[in-house]
Amino acid sequence: GIQSHGRQRQSSSKRGREKKDEDRDGKNARPRKASPAPACQCMERCRDFLKSLNLDDEYFNTEEDRCFCHTCAAHIPDVLEHDSEHGYPYEVPKGWSGFGLHVPKRGLSKEIQMFHKWAVSFHGCPSTVLASILKEGQLMKPGDFLLDGTQLPNRLTGEGSEGEDRTGLYTSPSIKYSELDIYTNPVKYRGNMARVVLQCRQKMDISPPQLRIEGETIGWHDRFGEAAISKHVSNTAIERYTTVQNSIIPYRVLVSMNITTREHEETVKKILPRRVQAAALKAKEAKKACEAVAKRSKDAQAKLVTAQAALDHAHIVHKAAQIEAKAAEAQEGPAAAAEKAAQDGLVSGICAMVTD
Repeated sequence: GIQSHGRQRQSSSKRGREKKDEDRDGKNARPRKASPAPACQCMERCRDFLKSLNLDDEYFNTEEDRCFCHTCAAHIPDVLEHDSEHGYPYEVPKGWSGFGLHVPKRGLSKEIQMFHKWAVSFHGCPSTVLASILKEGQLMKPGDFLLDGTQLPNRLTGEGSEGEDRTGLYTSPSIKYSELDIYTNPVKYRGNMARVVLQCRQKMDISPPQLRIEGETIGWHDRFGEAAISKHVSNTAIERYTTVQNSIIPYRVLVSMNITTREHEETVKKILPRRVQAAALKAKEAKKACEAVAKRSKDAQAKLVTAQAALDHAHIVHKAAQIEAKAAEAQEGPAAAAEKAAQDGLVSGICAMVTD
């Protein structure tokens, strides 16, 4: 389902007490040490994208902005709140930048104490519906009517295996699960792929079936088998499903640019062997082509040698013919002189006989 939020300004005294509660022992705290350096370019890019959505500034509490990019959050553990009162650790959203929201006063009440007693959950949503989520003041289920009178369509939720109604709110303690394309529907922004996830606090002491911790419901196993979506949360307990609408309070908008999702990584792994096989086939075909060219070259060289031998033989025959011609010419000279001398002698004898 799609979600929403709704924030009211809290008193400075309550916020101060809340900060002390969160910072106690560093166990139940929001990771405040992740505060960005003033010139963190990652956070500024994410802030520019958030501004491009034209959201009302009144929703945001900039004192709670946190950058979890890999540089700013390098010193933070991958998982926090192991020893929390609520007992549900969560995956730190590394690679993301967070922008604080004003939370409703009920969340800071002594009874609820959401930052102390409620677990962190993530909820991915298309950036195009973020304005509606903030306007509604809470997460909304498919079929709910919005303030403008329109009914929220069912974008993802289907029936359960036994035809049960699965309409509800879906969250996860894993940012790796919530950031998947099916939830965030990333969009292009200034040459980057931007996506949005809501960081929330969720009441976990709700009995089934109103709250259930379940395995993934996006067909991951069918596509990628036993590959883990998250290093820190099992695929069989990575999704939280609830029908209690007011048990989830978003307190931060997370924005990322060009995140490499687990789905992308596993898809590449599946495609890579086929690409390697195709490349090997092309290499084999290229080798055959090279061998054919080499053979043609060898045949051409053999023909060239044969032709050269024939030409050399022709030169030899031609030279021999020239020698024979000269020899014949040399022999022809004396014979012609003797013949001429004989003819001259005969003529002289005839002349003498006539004279006598």
